[in-house]
Amino acid sequence: MRAATTHSILVTLALAVLALVPGLPAQDSGGTVLGFVYDAGTGNPIPQVEVELVGDLTITAKTTTEGSFVLDGVPPGTYTVKYASTHHQAVNVEGFEVIAGEMADASAVMSSKGERTVVDVIATVTASVATQEAMLVERKLASTVSDSISAEEIRGGTASDASEAIGKVTGVTTMNDFVFVRGLDPRYSGTTLNNALLASTEPERRVVPLDLFPASLVNSIKVQKTYSPHLPGEFSAGLVQVETTEFPTRPTLNVSYSVGYNDQTQGHIFLDYPGGGRDFWGFDDGTRALPGAIPADQRVDRFNFSRDELQAAHAP
Repeated sequence: MRAATTHSILVTLALAVLALVPGLPAQDSGGTVLGFVYDAGTGNPIPQVEVELVGDLTITAKTTTEGSFVLDGVPPGTYTVKYASTHHQAVNVEGFEVIAGEMADASAVMSSKGERTVVDVIATVTASVATQEAMLVERKLASTVSDSISAEEIRGGTASDASEAIGKVTGVTTMNDFVFVRGLDPRYSGTTLNNALLASTEPERRVVPLDLFPASLVNSIKVQKTYSPHLPGEFSAGLVQVETTEFPTRPTLNVSYSVGYNDQTQGHIFLDYPGGGRDFWGFDDGTRALPGAIPADQRVDRFNFSRDELQAAHAP
């Protein structure tokens, strides 16, 4: 129960802190329901639990290997949440309220079959969780060394692709859109896209350029620096995990531009070269042409011209 209590406290604290964050975007499509399911005896997460949200309509989901589940776009209303597992007693939570644009915690604890336990589940509805804060909590609970950058941080910067965005991650640098983790060559790193290992785009190098992924379609980028049983082990420097957003339901178009100037010269008077009238367009209007006194078919030196002739050619 200690692990379950710790996870529940962290989730509750994260949701409570995010409730104080102003200006979080609302979702017109409905609310979001997430939670963890734990074993009452051991406190371990329970995978493959059938979660059913019953109300005006029925929405189902299954918990992952970490015992978590997420339901997006749930219409507002009051529901009954049912949890069912092969080796655990069923749990029903009535009067669970979902509010549009907000996130509700539906974590639960299930007892193994053969023992009876009374569990009180309190549903807490708070403001929508910021992706940055959610990933921070995930990193704190992780058993491996990793770092990450969320979609919120990417949108808040000027990065146009994943190669520029990953430069904000600690211990990671990019060169020619290739990733260097802890200063090691890119061939010592691996890259996955939605948990699928990517092949190299270079025939003679084991690298994956991250400029292939637009920043607007990236949900998160994680850099795994130590091994984990559920991840590919084909790396020694780090594993870059790129997670994309859900496929857009409609076409998207992003247009950006930038304007800059040199405040050390713009609007200031300084010494310059008096060029021609077409210098702005990169063409000479004849100002830099050779004087007529200098022939084009002879070398200009003191052997072919006298001092007076050279002085006359030099004079404006």
